[in-house]
Formats: sequence, C-alpha cells, structure tokens
Amino acid sequence: MKTNIFRLVILLVVLAELAWFVLPSHKPLMGDSYRNRERMEALNEDSHIHTPATWSAAQNEIRLLYEHDSKRKMTVMAILVVLDAALILSFWNFGRRNKADSPPVSAEAKAI
Repeated sequence: MKTNIFRLVILLVVLAELAWFVLPSHKPLMGDSYRNRERMEALNEDSHIHTPATWSAAQNEIRLLYEHDSKRKMTVMAILVVLDAALILSFWNFGRRNKADSPPVSAEAKAI
C-alpha cells in the first residue's frame, strides 16, 4: 500500500513538472534580462532610423534571445529528466528492498 502511494506521488510530480515545462511562462519575451540593454538599443535604433543595417541588428538580437531561451529550456528539461530518473529509480526500488530486507515470518507468527 505504501509503495503504491509513493508511485502515485512520483507520477504526480512528473506530471506537474511536465505541465510547468509545457505551459507558457506569461512573461513578456522582450522583457527577458538576457542582453536586455543591447536588444532595447537595437530596437530603438531600428524604430528611429529604419535602415537595413538597423533592421538586421534588431533581428539578430531577437534571434539571440530566442536561441538563449531555447538553450535554457533544454537545459532545464535535461536536469528535470535526470532528477526524475534518479528519484523514480530510488523510490521504485524502495518497496522491493524494504520487503526483501525484512526477516522471514515464522510459522508461529503466521498462526496468530
């Protein structure tokens, strides 16, 4: 019974992590702190002096932000997968080792 509760908790934790990873973060993408000053300068320059060079610089900053965000998400996902695998392995085997390590029940105890 106790092992089934542990397994259910593990499953719920994994599903909660998956939901957290898949759902949007609800923060504005342009408000991310990664290269914020450089990105805002490039976007302001492109809005004031609209030339191919300023447009290219603004697009480059947006591309860098997208790449940074993608790498960060993949890193978080990899860490979560490794952590989940370690937790699942340890808890899944907990019930088997716990039952196997217990002393055998004698015939007198079974009769009670």
